[in-house]
Amino acid sequence: MEENDFQILSNLPNQRDKHIDYVIFYEKFTEIISDPKKVQIDKKRTEFFAQLIFEGFEIYNIEETIGEKKYIYALLHCSIGRLMKEAENMRLELRLKNCRITSEEADDDFEIIKFFKKKLKRRLKNDDEGYDIVSGQFESDISFMFQGYGEKNEIFDNRLRCLIVDNILINLTYKENNHDIVSTLDDEIKSTVYSNLKLDNCSKDFLEKIIKKSDNFNNTPKTFFRGLKYMLDNKYFDDAFILHEESSHYLQVKKFFKKYNNKNSEDKENSDLLHKIKVILESNKNDLRKNLHTKWAKLSNIFKFQPMWEIRNYFGESNAIYFAWLGIFISSLWLPMLIGFGFFTGSLIYNIKGAHFNTSLANSSLTSNLAKYGSFYSSTFTNSFDNDLMPIFALIICIWGALFMEIWKRENSRLAYEWDVDNFEFNEPDLPEYSRKKKLRAKLESPSNKIFWRYEKYLKYLVSFLILLLMVINSTNFKHTQYIS
Repeated sequence: MEENDFQILSNLPNQRDKHIDYVIFYEKFTEIISDPKKVQIDKKRTEFFAQLIFEGFEIYNIEETIGEKKYIYALLHCSIGRLMKEAENMRLELRLKNCRITSEEADDDFEIIKFFKKKLKRRLKNDDEGYDIVSGQFESDISFMFQGYGEKNEIFDNRLRCLIVDNILINLTYKENNHDIVSTLDDEIKSTVYSNLKLDNCSKDFLEKIIKKSDNFNNTPKTFFRGLKYMLDNKYFDDAFILHEESSHYLQVKKFFKKYNNKNSEDKENSDLLHKIKVILESNKNDLRKNLHTKWAKLSNIFKFQPMWEIRNYFGESNAIYFAWLGIFISSLWLPMLIGFGFFTGSLIYNIKGAHFNTSLANSSLTSNLAKYGSFYSSTFTNSFDNDLMPIFALIICIWGALFMEIWKRENSRLAYEWDVDNFEFNEPDLPEYSRKKKLRAKLESPSNKIFWRYEKYLKYLVSFLILLLMVINSTNFKHTQYIS
């Protein structure tokens, strides 16, 4: 059993130094294609993958048979040059090399306050906070100035690679002529592209021939179509997704190791297996998934702050911002929860002391008395929720909501600054489906459709008004019945 048996594949099988940036999944047509629809699908796929090769992608196909059908997993790897070009187009802000900012905090507190601050931070903090570094808009001409530039050229981590490649794929435009797009290529390249796209190992010579032929495409009439989003919407591909990173941390492996570690087995095969598992679990200290499980997913971290930097480094800024909002929201709920519980407890004590139970029915049966006692305490408990302190509690909730919004705005601005995405919203390119939605809206707002949409709008208003009126009548009737009783 090899060590890779306990790892998720996130690099190309034939070139382990190249990361799998994207996976495209589709059904392979095994029989001779005679259906015009399938011919069109196969043509579109070929055009799409041919354009990917022009863009500097490498493709490795994995074939899987499920029942009588065969499916292809196309593993995509983007070249560093294309990543730099797209990062420059996206105006990404990356950290500069050797430009760390040292911040000096005020140290005017008393010693006892410093002591408690240190203890509280050590107890609740669950994040190796990244330090602030000067960042700048990425430019490929000065890539040597950015952090990560070196022998491995790791300017873009896996998180950024997936973001950039996703932007390339959804904004990809490929050319379609009256004849087949690949008809301009010579027979050698055409056979390679058409033979089920068997680009298992794209050689440099093959890519150079593709690049040399690119001039033929620029001199022919062309029509632009959108990339991956267009292919998925029109069912040319079944699915497209990004893989998780490799991780040496598996819960079942840990359980297996703990189970057999307690036994004094003399079996050499088992001992070798245990040794391999132990090496896997203790290796790769930079395993983000393992760190997330240790610092975030464990139940023992329930009273600790979230490791926001680890979450950001793995899931990206948008998901990390969501978890940051969720953490602040749940933490801030302690205040209204305690105030509301105090109001409810006070009202419950007041109602119990002020209530008078009818004890004149002493000769009633035991069952009848139990029912009366149950009804009495149930009504007392229920009425404790609706008391004279509710308007004050509602005012407190309004103030708390305003304070929470201001606290979140401050935290959101801080995280956006530290993660260098404070200008991302302004620099973010429009999504390719935006123009399609804009055209659809213009079509729906045409004069021929305005009458229909106006009728539907008023119908929704009427239904909402009737439901609201029914709820008001029901609430009034309930209060009236309660008052009479």
